[in-house]
Amino acid sequence: MITIYLDKQVFSHLFNAREEKYSLLREKILSHKDEFIFFYSNAHLFDLQDDKTDIKYAEMEFMQSIVDGNRLIYESPRQEVIKQSPREAFETVGKVGDFSWLDNFDVSQLTDEQRNAINNIVDISIKDLKGELDFNWLTNRIPISANELQVEVPIFKSLMNFIAYNFYENKNAYKQVRDNTIARYNPEEIKANGADVFNEQLSSSPLGLSFIETIKATLAQTGLSSSDSAIVYYISYMLLDLFGVNKEARKKVKFQNMQADCCHSFFGSYCDCIVSDDEGLRLKSKTLYKLFNFGTKVYSIDEFIERFDEAINNNKKSGRKYFDEIFNDYIARQILRTET
Repeated sequence: MITIYLDKQVFSHLFNAREEKYSLLREKILSHKDEFIFFYSNAHLFDLQDDKTDIKYAEMEFMQSIVDGNRLIYESPRQEVIKQSPREAFETVGKVGDFSWLDNFDVSQLTDEQRNAINNIVDISIKDLKGELDFNWLTNRIPISANELQVEVPIFKSLMNFIAYNFYENKNAYKQVRDNTIARYNPEEIKANGADVFNEQLSSSPLGLSFIETIKATLAQTGLSSSDSAIVYYISYMLLDLFGVNKEARKKVKFQNMQADCCHSFFGSYCDCIVSDDEGLRLKSKTLYKLFNFGTKVYSIDEFIERFDEAINNNKKSGRKYFDEIFNDYIARQILRTET
């Protein structure tokens, strides 16, 4: 069966049905939902956290009528599906940008990887704040690998609270960081534009690294795991914006929203298609899906409406018609290699 991931905006359009096309699509989805598999993820719940009214609970109930409790979750190193309604899941998921976990921060519970990540991120952040971070730090700096935490816990908590304020409350801090990053490392503003050639083109930038090499260097410098697909995808998605390869419009970019969009894009990559009304999310998804050779299709709502009609009609075909089409494809095949 075809697996479909609708982002939160699409669910909201279907829920409100203020335009005829959304009303018609809503009716088609509900009447044919048993012929497809629809998913939701934590990203939908993160978006719903912004709604301070009780309308969000009605929207969750509507979402459940389509997804039937099919929740995508990532437990490193596996992507899994569990049965849980959005309303039930909403009560358990943490809030984006919530650093209250710092109150119960326990050094003894850290893994080696977490300890190294904290050591490196704190070291990089402090050097950057002091203006001591070398231009070529991604390639020249020697990452920290230590048996114990090299920063006092109170300092670490203060730094995390500082980052939380500047990236989640101060609306201009991330914009300034991005402006500086583009000016230093991508002054020609090389963009993806739906193609993957930007990966090699970035090698001609002052940093001298391709995009994939930049991802690997960032993971190595921060001590984060390159075997965790969620972390790799998160770093990749953020770097697309930070380097200006696929950047959000400066007026509306918000770090918190981009994190939720990244989450939508990541979970959507495990489905046959992802549907979004957000052009920035679609562009970044197309870029990364092509770069990483994912087969997921990315559709706007209007594109999906057309494709969904086609999919519904395909589901009506008889078994004989399917076999006839397969046989015709076989007859028209192009032989690339023969073996004896």
